[in-house]
Amino acid sequence: MDSSLLSNNIGLIAKYTLENNNYDLIAGIRAERQAFNRKDNQSYDDWTGNWQYMQNPFLQLETRLKGVTLTAGCGLSTFYQNGRTASIYHVEPSLGIFYENLRHAQYNLAFSNNVNYPALHELFSSSSGNPDVKEESAWKYEASTLQPFDSGSISITAFYNQIDNMVEKADDIYQNIEQVNSYGFEAVFKWKFITEHSIEYRYLDYTEDSDRPLNENPKNIVTITEKAKLPWNVKLDYNVTWHDNSTSWQNVAADDKYILSSYWLHNAYLSKSISRFKCKLGIENILDQNYEDKYGYPQPGIDFVFSCEASI
Repeated sequence: MDSSLLSNNIGLIAKYTLENNNYDLIAGIRAERQAFNRKDNQSYDDWTGNWQYMQNPFLQLETRLKGVTLTAGCGLSTFYQNGRTASIYHVEPSLGIFYENLRHAQYNLAFSNNVNYPALHELFSSSSGNPDVKEESAWKYEASTLQPFDSGSISITAFYNQIDNMVEKADDIYQNIEQVNSYGFEAVFKWKFITEHSIEYRYLDYTEDSDRPLNENPKNIVTITEKAKLPWNVKLDYNVTWHDNSTSWQNVAADDKYILSSYWLHNAYLSKSISRFKCKLGIENILDQNYEDKYGYPQPGIDFVFSCEASI
């Protein structure tokens, strides 16, 4: 199949912090516009495009008391796409407690509610898209600790997620699955010797009372990162990530599934800060790995990226 896809994402993040001796009040907004145009010699004879807007104004209060920090926040998530007559709104509360002792060891507990809106291909794909699919909603619970040592640190985070209306492909069309409960942990080991090194490991699984198995989510992910300072205050960030194989379920009842192969990704970035600006230049998928995160959707090959952020 010959296929051409033109996509663009435009985002904005604005944040303001009011600092006080015992508390900080943080307000801001995140906004993003996603769009694509596609043409191929099968389902898309002519250029076909779709777009969607996402916004999230938020407010968060952080209060400090003798090494303990309490946080409480709330966001208002909005979503609008072509074909809809009105925007969708969701309230996203969060609460956390964080403790740091005199040796800078940290212990944290947090929970939040987050909404994940459908991706463009889940809504508009000519073969399996469903414009009526609903957004996912998840309650997330986390417990974590960070233990420093002379030249680095070790951190462990355990999590449990209760996801409602999870969007998955079933019977050749994207649908909402009633509920999927997932759990796992992340471990990060960082140390500094000449340059900065880190190794991250993430494990993910689902509970037996879920309405279906996890779809297209690898159980194991490993990331190795190297960071170094170059002349002229340029920073180098090189990371290598291994994704375990995963299962793409087409029909759970019929045991119809595909196995997405494991793969390695190599990415490199150069960044430099000048006054209020931070510019970043990078190459992603350096080895031009052929891989899929979702069945039937090959990911980009070698990709050049550039970004520039300004602090106001």
